[in-house]
Amino acid sequence: MRGYSGASPDEKTIADYLRLLSRQTIKGHSICPCGSGRRLRKCHEDDLENLRRMIPPVIAKRMHRTIVP
Repeated sequence: MRGYSGASPDEKTIADYLRLLSRQTIKGHSICPCGSGRRLRKCHEDDLENLRRMIPPVIAKRMHRTIVP
């Protein structure tokens, strides 16, 4: 099933995570990209910080550009 933007739900979730990872700072009041509607600090903040240690913002930004036209 494709979403509004033409991307599958999984592609949209990945793009949302990469968008957050490409920022210099990640704020906990952002909406979690998992789709729960909860704030990041109450949902997947720890997972995002672990990804942040493995994927620098510059790489995340490049990856995001290849996914989102």
